[in-house]
Formats: sequence, structure tokens, C-alpha cells
Amino acid sequence: MNILYCDKDLELFNEFEKMYGSSNNLYFLENIKDAIVVLIQKKIDVLIIELNFPIDACYYLVNYSKKNYPNLKIAIVSACSDEMVLEIIASDLAVKNFFKKPIDENMLQRIL
Repeated sequence: MNILYCDKDLELFNEFEKMYGSSNNLYFLENIKDAIVVLIQKKIDVLIIELNFPIDACYYLVNYSKKNYPNLKIAIVSACSDEMVLEIIASDLAVKNFFKKPIDENMLQRIL
């Protein structure tokens, strides 16, 4: 499975890689603009976006991905302590999968 993980925190990606890297192809990006290039070049199965990017960039990436890759599984993660804010954003984007950091080893199974 090809997983694209967009986050500014390489340390958290390293934790994600420890949990899922042995059985998946992981791509880490610290820039949302580059995510569209990867989506075009690779067949990505799961897109994980951290909300620490400007919110309009997150909205653009999610909407672009849904329009052009309807079978792509999308998840939003955030360190936001207010879960209601995370739920509102996920609902607004029509994304069913949203998680508070830190992520756990069951996250990927819940996305799929």
C-alpha cells in the first residue's frame, strides 16, 4: 500500500514509519504543494494530512484529491486539543477519518 503523509513534524512521521513502514510504501512531505505532484506520479492509496498547514491549503488538497482520486482514503490528523474543532473541520471537508495526535498502531486499520 502507498501512503502519503503530509506533516511538518518529521519526528512524528518517524514514529508512523516504525508502525507501518515495513509493510507499506511511505512518502513523507513537509509541503502540501508537493503532495499534488506525488499524487500525480504515484498511485497513492491513503493520504494523511496534518492540520498544521494553512487551513486553506489543507482544504485545497482534500478537495483536489477527492475530485481527482475518488477511491483515495483520506485522513486528517492534528495535535489540536479541541476535538470538536477537529470534528467540524473533518465534517466540513466530508472526511470520515480524523485522529488526534499521537497516532497509534490501530490508526491505519481504522482508515481502511
